[in-house]
Amino acid sequence: MLPASHLAATSSASGTAATTAATAGSDTGATTGAATTPNTQQGRTASALASRSPARRQAAWKPLPRRYERGYGWMFGQHILQANEGCDFDFLETSFGAPVPEPAIY
Repeated sequence: MLPASHLAATSSASGTAATTAATAGSDTGATTGAATTPNTQQGRTASALASRSPARRQAAWKPLPRRYERGYGWMFGQHILQANEGCDFDFLETSFGAPVPEPAIY
């Protein structure tokens, strides 16, 4: 998401706004000048990208170099789940393996 200082918006009576990313840093992966039209009433966003643009951007994409080779940063990068999955470590899931019985507490 771009900071508000990078966006220019115009509103209309229908509740939609035409937004153009005036400037986007190279670290965002966004193309400058890509117009989007959010529709808050329907919860959708329309994009004015050319049909060949996504394929071209996907072909030009290169993964970032690894930042951490060991420690917590590496473990986080390898095992964290996405937001829709709970933002937890995948090895804490209980959906695999045999169930573990409760410990005997005396």
